[in-house]
Amino acid sequence: MHCNGVYSRAHHFEQDFLDESNGIWEQGSLFAALFIGPLLPRDRKPTSSRRAKKLATSFVAKATELPSCKESDYHFEYTDCDVLGSRWRVAIPNKPETCTGLPDPIRGTKCTFTCKEGEFLDMRTQECQKCTSGTYSLGTGVAFDEWDSLPSGFVTQGINMNFGDTYTNCSNSTWIPKGDYIASNTDECTSTLSYAVSLKSAGSVSFQYFYPDNHMFFEFYVQNDQCQSTDSQRRWLRVSDSDWDHHYIELSSGNNVLYWRTTGFSLAEDNAKPVLLKNIAISGVSYTSECFHCKPGTYSDKPGAARCVPCAANSYSNKGATSCQPCAADKYSGVGAGSCVQRPPCKASDYFYTHTPCDSSGETQLMYKWIEPKICSESLEGAVQLPASGEMMNCPPCNPGFFSSNSSSCEPCPHGFISNGTECSECPAGTEPVVGFEYKWWNTLPSNMRSSVFSSEYSSTDRSTGWEVAGDYIYTTSSDQDTDYMMLTLSVPGYSVPHSLNEDDGRVGLSRITFVFETKCTAECKLFFMAGQSERNNLVVESWSGTTGKQSYSYLIKSNHTVSFTWAFQRAGVFTMNNENSSDVAKIFSVHLTNAVGGVASECRHCALTGSDSDSACVSCPPGHYMLSGTGLCQNCPSNTIIRPEQSIGKESCIPCGPNTYNNKDRSTCMSDCTLALDHKGETLYYDFSQLGNVTSFQSSPRFTSKGLQYFHHFNVALCGAENRALASCVENVTESKRDVKGYICQSTVVPSEVRGQSVVSSQPFSIGDVLIGVTTEGTFDEISSMDGNFPADSDLPDVIFYYRSRETTQACKKGRATTIRLRCDPSITVKNYISPPSMCSEGTCDGCSFHFLWSSQHACPLCSETNYKEIVSACIQGIQLFTGFCAFGSQRTTYVWQQPLSCIGGVSLPPQKITACITLDFWLKFGVSIGSVAAISRLEYREATRSLAKANEELENQQYRAEKDTRDIIAFLKRIDREKTARIFALEEQVKLEKVKSSEEKDKLRMPEELKTIKHFRQIKASLEADLIKIRENIAMADRSHQESLTRAECKFYMSRIHLEKEAEQKISQLSEEAHHEAVVQLGTVSQTVFRENIRLNEALNYQVKQAEELKRMYEVLAEKNGSLSHLKETNELMRKEADSQLKAKQHEISELTAKLASLEQALEVTSRESRKGREEMELHAALHLKQNCTELDNLEMLLAAREKELNHVKWLAQSIIDQRRELELFFHEALDHVRKQIKVKQQNLRQESMKAYHWRMNEAHAGRCEFPPIQTFLNAPHSTKDVQNDQEEDEKWNKQKNVDISDLSWKQKESLLNLLFAKLNGHKIRKQATPSGFTAPSSEMISSDAEFTQENHSLTFLTQMPMESMTYDPCSLPPLKST
Repeated sequence: MHCNGVYSRAHHFEQDFLDESNGIWEQGSLFAALFIGPLLPRDRKPTSSRRAKKLATSFVAKATELPSCKESDYHFEYTDCDVLGSRWRVAIPNKPETCTGLPDPIRGTKCTFTCKEGEFLDMRTQECQKCTSGTYSLGTGVAFDEWDSLPSGFVTQGINMNFGDTYTNCSNSTWIPKGDYIASNTDECTSTLSYAVSLKSAGSVSFQYFYPDNHMFFEFYVQNDQCQSTDSQRRWLRVSDSDWDHHYIELSSGNNVLYWRTTGFSLAEDNAKPVLLKNIAISGVSYTSECFHCKPGTYSDKPGAARCVPCAANSYSNKGATSCQPCAADKYSGVGAGSCVQRPPCKASDYFYTHTPCDSSGETQLMYKWIEPKICSESLEGAVQLPASGEMMNCPPCNPGFFSSNSSSCEPCPHGFISNGTECSECPAGTEPVVGFEYKWWNTLPSNMRSSVFSSEYSSTDRSTGWEVAGDYIYTTSSDQDTDYMMLTLSVPGYSVPHSLNEDDGRVGLSRITFVFETKCTAECKLFFMAGQSERNNLVVESWSGTTGKQSYSYLIKSNHTVSFTWAFQRAGVFTMNNENSSDVAKIFSVHLTNAVGGVASECRHCALTGSDSDSACVSCPPGHYMLSGTGLCQNCPSNTIIRPEQSIGKESCIPCGPNTYNNKDRSTCMSDCTLALDHKGETLYYDFSQLGNVTSFQSSPRFTSKGLQYFHHFNVALCGAENRALASCVENVTESKRDVKGYICQSTVVPSEVRGQSVVSSQPFSIGDVLIGVTTEGTFDEISSMDGNFPADSDLPDVIFYYRSRETTQACKKGRATTIRLRCDPSITVKNYISPPSMCSEGTCDGCSFHFLWSSQHACPLCSETNYKEIVSACIQGIQLFTGFCAFGSQRTTYVWQQPLSCIGGVSLPPQKITACITLDFWLKFGVSIGSVAAISRLEYREATRSLAKANEELENQQYRAEKDTRDIIAFLKRIDREKTARIFALEEQVKLEKVKSSEEKDKLRMPEELKTIKHFRQIKASLEADLIKIRENIAMADRSHQESLTRAECKFYMSRIHLEKEAEQKISQLSEEAHHEAVVQLGTVSQTVFRENIRLNEALNYQVKQAEELKRMYEVLAEKNGSLSHLKETNELMRKEADSQLKAKQHEISELTAKLASLEQALEVTSRESRKGREEMELHAALHLKQNCTELDNLEMLLAAREKELNHVKWLAQSIIDQRRELELFFHEALDHVRKQIKVKQQNLRQESMKAYHWRMNEAHAGRCEFPPIQTFLNAPHSTKDVQNDQEEDEKWNKQKNVDISDLSWKQKESLLNLLFAKLNGHKIRKQATPSGFTAPSSEMISSDAEFTQENHSLTFLTQMPMESMTYDPCSLPPLKST
């Protein structure tokens, strides 16, 4: 892929060259066409003579139109080198078709021609010329030191990353120019910066880089023409130790592509720190045709410069400068600045206070100083002035382990001495100094501490003072920007564990650092504490944000590579131009580091002494011993206890092991051998977790950061096992340190990645359980709760819980971390890593300090015992024929099967099948027929005998079961007694060792060196007594040696030596008294008396030795008796073991028989399964035929249903037609009814008018006397009127009594009644009185009035056709059966 990129860029260059060549042809330069044409590829030359003619004619036309070319209109370039290493120089117009008459091509310099540093190739003269002032040149190389924008030739791109189902867009994850350098990306993408260069000779590339963060992968490699890349081991760059590191690599001639690639994988909220590049220089190019101008902030004052010089502080320069200009008085600049900046008014944060070294009078001066370099101005308005210095103060005392020399400085005490800060004193015998560094007074910065300042862009600033001493504490000074890091580093050469502690004890850390601090902040400041190999390789151990009260923090050091500690304080994480949080401060009050090489001491510690010579040294107590307070004696701890690693003085340092655990050989930790015995509901359950004891790995569900990076929490577990078992290990494979954390349980964060040839990236390993504190079924132990509610159980068996602790403390976990692993019996789970976290805490923890897991497995079940199986007794079968022909006796099989559900594993095996004799039923039948007279009595007697035999058999089986159980209990009891005796023997051996130590100490006290010196001096004075004294000395030495060899022989020889010495002493005394009595009185004097006293003392010493020998002899006899009893017990145990072995062999024989029977049962089972398989196939065939018939019937029913549905649709259409016709009829009835009512009203009105008119005419006629007066008549339908027009109408409109009535004979009132009656019948209304069936008769008045009343009451009723369709009930089942056609 990269080679394709190289050649694609070469292809673009060729295309550009061809385009320019075409432009030359178009301008008509025949010489350029002649020389350039042969250099072009065949497929790129003019392929047509027509085009040549066209070019020739256009040349003549354009030559007359275009002006002649000037030197500014073109430039020179070289063609590619041919096989002979030669090339041509041709003129290339700056703009096509602007002029004519370009210079002719001429032969150029050799391809191997180069210029020196500070020179460039003048293409016009083809000679090297020196660069002018203000410019520079690398000769055969190119340099990139300005990064205001991406230089030409550089390409940067981000590679999209896919993690599982997630997709990350990395198009914007590129390298970004930052002025003086270029910075990489900071997210979880891969960002590449590449540059392609063609070298004419072997060259090199060099650059400076800053790589501060191990959460970022950084590699640099080169690819050549053959796509050969840099060695994979050399391409990965190491983390920077200082601000900027330099990298150099040689390049081969030809095409080379340089790649800088970074990949981040930070899991924190903050991004990883970017990689920075600057000053990239490449050598090996053939030439450079121009010199480069010096960038702003640099200059070159002489011609021929190879590089530019940066300007000094408070000066500046522009691009291409030959000298630097000083800044004005009210401005300032740093080193290499391109401009000056206005000085701000001085503030209180621009100065700090410190103390001078103590003088001879023990006083110090309080001094105020400007922070250097000083950039503020005191003369501006509002500026503060530097406070006056010189206030005298008492010097603080020296730090512990130091003493004051001449009251002016503090010096460390010599080795073996201690000090509380005033004077040094030597540790007494039997003690040793506690070496380390303890700083709690801050008058001067200690020699092994360094203060520095680093800006947010990781380059050092001009300020070097980040922390300043202040007597009682050390504090952070002001910074240029709030994002600057104020660094304080403490370095030590290494660590040395004291003699009083066991260096091989893995639980004892090499050292511990403790410091007291506080922070006061107005914003989100941060204090980091880091530890590692160097200041730049330190890893963050803990951090604190915001204001933090005065508190202490302690960190345990376990590796001799952790020799550097850094405190870094940052006021703000986001860069701003305003320094708003300059008042934020961090203070450290004290720092205490133990066991440091080259350290000092402030106290002594008791230790055990070797006692072998006068220069006895401190040693550690033997394993399992503690030191008696105030002495150098070691005492053995009680059984099943371990020693507290940080304190081995006093009996309280002996810690008892938790339930179901035991101490290891060194008494340093508690262990579990993966076996367990528990009492549950009156029964003892035995467990064996050895199958789960190996290291097991599992991980949490995938999680994602806020930026979409996928990661897992990976766990390794070593549940239990022997002392030398493999521990769980979590490795960090990001940095070169490959930090490895081991323990019972550890956790690491894993990120899937293909970077660096690794399938995953593992980081942040830490232990969550390095000490086993107990194994129990209780839900709470040692203040640790196992969260029973999050692991609901549906079994009667208890869960076995392993409790662990980790001693490593953090800010969140003040007491360290704790872990519980709950083992649950599940016979259905065969995998060994079925481990799950709580349902409410998917990562195994809810608070980051307490971890809980459920491990379900069949290996977590108890071992099988006799209570887990039952017996099945078969019927009495297979009789044996006797002499009478009866089938008298038979066999009865007893088979043992496991009880279901089975909740055990391993343990005892099923007993073999038993065959016992029995009486068959055939015998009793035949016997009853033959002797019927005594059948009843014999049957009863035989039943009783059979019951007694069955009862006896059952008792025998119970006795056998109890015997087997007693045997197992006895074996377990003997094993337990054996372990106790072994522990007792070990304790007795330790006691014998202690007695031997005491005896040697007492023997050393009896050597009496001063007395021997006096005897030796006496032998020198008296030559006559020299031989006798030598014999006495030899006899004493002989007695001492014989006493050590054998106590019995020493006693005999000691008595004989004493008698011999007494005789010789008496002889010599008598001889001396006779020969030199006067001379001895005069010359010997007090010397003789001294000799006699020493002889008496020696006799007393001998008596004391005799008594001690007798006591040791008695003790030896007692131990011999105990040894004999123990040997007797050992023999008994051996006999029991042999008996158990014989029983085991018998059991194995039974197992083999059961195996054979099992094979026969398997064959029978195979036959049965074959028959069942055949029956199942027949049933399947029958079911298939039945299913086929059902399918046929189902198809017929579906066809019939379709026909019924078709007929139903036709009925629905007919019903709808009928309803439509009925609706039309009802509309006609309504119209007719309205017409009838209108006619009735018109008729009534006309009749009333005519009657009134006739009545008035008759009244007028009667008044005139022409006729009689008519009867009185009313026209208003009065209720009490006897003569009314309405009544007359009603009488006229009454039905006549004719049998047949025509509709025209009816009145309008009668028509209306008839219509109402028809409507009522049409709508299903019940008629009160049925009409006569023959003919049509007029209804009576009652009928008409009732119909009228019904009409008035139900006028608002809705007809059937006017009802909504939803209210009409429809039941397809109520339809009559339809015949399909």
